[in-house]
Amino acid sequence: MEYYLRAHVEEALAALQYTKVVVAEFDGLKEAFRPQRLSTWQVSILWYTCRTGRISNRVYRQITGRSHQSAVADFTTLMRQGLLERLGQRRSVVYVPSERTKDVLRQIHLQLEQSEVRGADKDIASQEP
Repeated sequence: MEYYLRAHVEEALAALQYTKVVVAEFDGLKEAFRPQRLSTWQVSILWYTCRTGRISNRVYRQITGRSHQSAVADFTTLMRQGLLERLGQRRSVVYVPSERTKDVLRQIHLQLEQSEVRGADKDIASQEP
């Protein structure tokens, strides 16, 4: 019984950690691109493309329920600002994060790692007699 409880606790902790990373990535992208005045939809596109490597108009519309015209407008805005790149033609078009967007996400991950190290240092210090 204890083994199963421990497994569930570990699974819950892993899910919590993943959630913290997702929130930090999303908030970090939103903050980094604040001057561009991106909508929540547009930040969502950036986050999704960074996580999956690409997104199509169809997938974006399925996830968000946005219209075709709204999706095109969102993608166009992000491409004009140099945050997404378009690959393919016609029905095979997908959008991928630009190097600029990838660099921002790398910086977010570095900040997360540094804050985790600082947090671990504090935990160790608090455990010392």
